[in-house]
Amino acid sequence: MKLKLIMLLCILLISCDMLTVIFTEEKPVKTKNEFYKTKINNQLIVESVFLCSRQFNISPDLIMGIIRRESNFDENAINTSNQDGSKDQGIMQLNSNTFRDLTDQELYDIECNIFNGSRLLAELLEEFDGKELLAVSAYNAGSWAVKNNCLKLKTLKYTNDVLQYKAEYEKEYLELLINTSE
Repeated sequence: MKLKLIMLLCILLISCDMLTVIFTEEKPVKTKNEFYKTKINNQLIVESVFLCSRQFNISPDLIMGIIRRESNFDENAINTSNQDGSKDQGIMQLNSNTFRDLTDQELYDIECNIFNGSRLLAELLEEFDGKELLAVSAYNAGSWAVKNNCLKLKTLKYTNDVLQYKAEYEKEYLELLINTSE
């Protein structure tokens, strides 16, 4: 009798656990890639950023911050107001003098533009010992301006904007993880 009671109790407990699993609605935790796909209406941008992020070991939030500041995710963006007559083109606003080997078509190609912009950012991060503040400033004004402490106010604002966007993305994603785990 005691054994039957124990077995019945075990069956009841197992059944309760199964019911808990069946009736508990678990919200899936989104990956950062999925997070960005809900924020940015262009999957090619998101996929290219994550590919380059892995390839060059750069935070996708930093790349997204630069893209947001440079072009607000417009792959056809162009800036023709540079003092030297060069143009900044595409989603990461690659400079036509810096990227002489790329055609206009390549500069406006999302994957090519993000690859080359991310490669430049990786080189700058290496040059400035991983210091994002200096690398982002150099992305905007050039390494010489950073090394010689010749940054203009517009570069300081640019750098602040990029790093603020990066922090916003990190915070939003963290909040999403917290809210989906409750």
